[in-house]
Amino acid sequence: MPNGGVPLHMVIRPRGSGVSVLYCQGAEVRVVARADWERLGVQAEPVLVLGRAEGQVLERFLRYWLQDHDEGPIYRHPDVEVEYDF
Repeated sequence: MPNGGVPLHMVIRPRGSGVSVLYCQGAEVRVVARADWERLGVQAEPVLVLGRAEGQVLERFLRYWLQDHDEGPIYRHPDVEVEYDF
């Protein structure tokens, strides 16, 4: 991995939603139709894209409200279907 063990890619398949997946490539966040993702993977056209600055604002907002004080950028939770670097 190019970033000292931090994956470049992350995909979250939200529970209860067969509609979309959340795909992150580095600091870019994309929302992709699930059917397109399953068919085309990273080549799927996103419905929405958050660039680096938008992603940073979202990250800071969520960290505050989730009271996230853990170390490290990678978090695994048993209730979240997530993949890193594929």
